[in-house]
Amino acid sequence: MRIKLKVKHLTWMLAVFLIILPACMIFLFPQAELWIAKQKIENGEPDANVKLLEVLDKKITKQQRYDAVQTYMVDPADSSLYDINISPSGSGYTSTNGMYSKFSWDEKLPYLQDYIENGPLHSEYPYAVKNLAFYYQQHGEPGISEEIYAQGLKRLEQNGDPFLLQELQLFSLEASVQLHDFLGAENLLKELKEYADPSNMDLQIQIAKAEAEMQIQQGQIELAASEVGQILTDIEKSDGDITLTDSVLYEKLQALNNRLEYALLTDEPLKKVTGRVSYADGTPIPGAGVFLRDTAFANYSIFSNEENHTETNENGEFTFDQILPGNYEVTAGLSMEMVDGYMIPFEAGEILSIDGSKDEVYDITLEPVINLVQPVNETVIQEDHFDLEWEPVKDASYYLLEFTIEKEGASYSVKLDNRITSHKTTIELEDLYALSTNFILNEQDTKEDFFEPASLLSFSNPEGTYSWGVSAYDSQGQLLRSSGGYRLSEENINNIPMIRLQNRKLTNADELLLDGKLKEALQEYKANVKKDDSDLHSLRMITAMIGLESDGTWENRTELALPYYIMLAEQTENAAYVWEILDYYLYQRDWDNYNHWFQQYTNWTNNGLDGYAASSHASALLFQGKIEQARTFFQNAAAGSDWNDANLENWFVLELLDRKSMEEVADLAMQYPSQYAASFYTDWSIILHNMNEESKNVDNYQEELQHVLSLYIAGDIPALNTWIESTNLEALKVFIQQLKEMHF
Repeated sequence: MRIKLKVKHLTWMLAVFLIILPACMIFLFPQAELWIAKQKIENGEPDANVKLLEVLDKKITKQQRYDAVQTYMVDPADSSLYDINISPSGSGYTSTNGMYSKFSWDEKLPYLQDYIENGPLHSEYPYAVKNLAFYYQQHGEPGISEEIYAQGLKRLEQNGDPFLLQELQLFSLEASVQLHDFLGAENLLKELKEYADPSNMDLQIQIAKAEAEMQIQQGQIELAASEVGQILTDIEKSDGDITLTDSVLYEKLQALNNRLEYALLTDEPLKKVTGRVSYADGTPIPGAGVFLRDTAFANYSIFSNEENHTETNENGEFTFDQILPGNYEVTAGLSMEMVDGYMIPFEAGEILSIDGSKDEVYDITLEPVINLVQPVNETVIQEDHFDLEWEPVKDASYYLLEFTIEKEGASYSVKLDNRITSHKTTIELEDLYALSTNFILNEQDTKEDFFEPASLLSFSNPEGTYSWGVSAYDSQGQLLRSSGGYRLSEENINNIPMIRLQNRKLTNADELLLDGKLKEALQEYKANVKKDDSDLHSLRMITAMIGLESDGTWENRTELALPYYIMLAEQTENAAYVWEILDYYLYQRDWDNYNHWFQQYTNWTNNGLDGYAASSHASALLFQGKIEQARTFFQNAAAGSDWNDANLENWFVLELLDRKSMEEVADLAMQYPSQYAASFYTDWSIILHNMNEESKNVDNYQEELQHVLSLYIAGDIPALNTWIESTNLEALKVFIQQLKEMHF
């Protein structure tokens, strides 16, 4: 069948095509380009931001443009202040998928400005205002920042949702306090207080905290303490009549209350913290962010409304004024360009302790990362040992090695406890196999989403991928440099320290484990040991998996593992196994066995006692009534550079038992702050100060203190519980409860 088209039909079809083509180019092509650009961003392609910017200036609808700005330029998490934040407790990239960091501020500024002036008043709107205002605030243009807030507030007052208006008022209030615009802050406070729902305690806490911070900046410590204390009292007496959905807000208000209480005990509590951020050669780093963060919240995400946040000037200098006494962690916010090829020698757990007696100076120096020589680039290790080499570091007294199990989405790192005095060494694989990164506490552990059977093999899995690093220390134990910095540009990415440990083959028990047949694998490991009690791999795997047979408690799991730890310790003379044995006998207060194994530990450890080990042994001596020996070990733990790894709360108990004044012990606690008790933060100095205040109104306080501490030292848990239930000495009760949570 033939279809005949006349010339006039072809002419009409051509005319229609020529009419439609421009319309497609004007309307349909930009839609396709927008879709492609979005896909590129979602896939993390390097040219994605360029593509989207091209499309935003083409013929797409206003709604599509504003949707793209909301999605890819507004940061609702309010967390992308800097490319990376580095602190003693770790580091992290600030954008989870790189979405917000794809666009520079030069690229974002016109679109955010247009969005704030004309965009839809959706839930992202207050954050868009906050993002842009904060940009100008941090770039020395507070006037523009205030104008942007005023513009956003005006639009929301005229047409917006009252909830969004309230949210933006809070953001503006926090910014006004940061800028010391106290008159503007007072006006915002008045508006917020007038319309805020009294039962919405989340909002009430935010208002109270912002107001207290303003009062602190004005030196009105007593007023701030009174108002914060009042709202905490209202919450405690509310009996469920209020709405409190954000527990972190409440915890932060409690922490602020603690700092204010301590400040009231000092004559001139508000101090200044100054410092400089620079490279090792002295070159200043302008525009770096610096945060002072309460150690209780050091692991929380960083936002632009951090109460103590500033940026360095052109000389790399920074200043914090009006800082309350307390324990703070310093965090540096840096761009990728600033940190490429460098690291910051923060010690894990490093704290800036401000006691209100003097101003503080805290400098941050970026040091070049240590270059690694060998083994690198997935070298396969098949012998029972291998050589390592790295760049020598000037003034290094010794080096420590760290090995990491690399997993998709997670990694597990362990330090090898051997001080190495040269820039090269030989490592026995058996020493790596002894590094445990995971164990099963009870059968429930194996049902968690994050559980991976392969993690139990640690470094003995020949199918695994591992990496290594090195840190250099001076003669005082201070960290100088490490290989674990940031290598981002091609010139800094050279030898990648990835290795494969293929010295051993998987056993049948290992195969069962990897197949998820955990109980069968455990029984096979036990059978292997029954045939050959020198099978170190099977012994190690039993200690990792014996929790499958426990009653779910740490005590029972460790008791079941104990005979296998003893076999490992006796055959290898490895102090790591002895530590597990010591931990058990300390908990059981079996002092004969504890003292025997502690002697073995000191014989077999390579580097003496670190801060944690010295403080743990000091507690064991205290519980045995050996006061002076315990004090010596506590002092040794506190004298080392790693004192912040130590548990020193029992040192405070010792001094109280020895009838030191509570003021003296509180000062000691301020000097050596312990960071965590169980799952929550404990500020021992505040607790001890509260005890001191409480003691002034109770005649027999010292006798009661000695009595309950003797129960604690004896480990008499039933008697301690009875005392806690019956006492009306609230501050002392808190002290004992915290000790009990940590040690029983």
